[in-house]
Amino acid sequence: MKNPLTFRIESNVGALILLIVSSFFIFIFSSSYSVFIQELEIQSITQTQLLIPSRTERHLMIQWAHENHVEIPNDQSRYRHLVVKHPNRPWLENLH
Repeated sequence: MKNPLTFRIESNVGALILLIVSSFFIFIFSSSYSVFIQELEIQSITQTQLLIPSRTERHLMIQWAHENHVEIPNDQSRYRHLVVKHPNRPWLENLH
């Protein structure tokens, strides 16, 4: 024999627990998604800045290439070639 009052209370408590748990997972998913989008934006900005050096850095790159007799092919961009071949950016070492 079931008591209809306790059955209704138990189902309401179960629905409340289910709502809380599902809200928690939705919150976790939405926060991780927003962090993922922010990381993608940061990564795209960083990659763009890698390919477009500042005017001062371009001058340092060309000066370093002439001093160290680095050959740059004519069919490629000078700056992109130097950044790809020398990712540690040795032209910035003497600035300290």
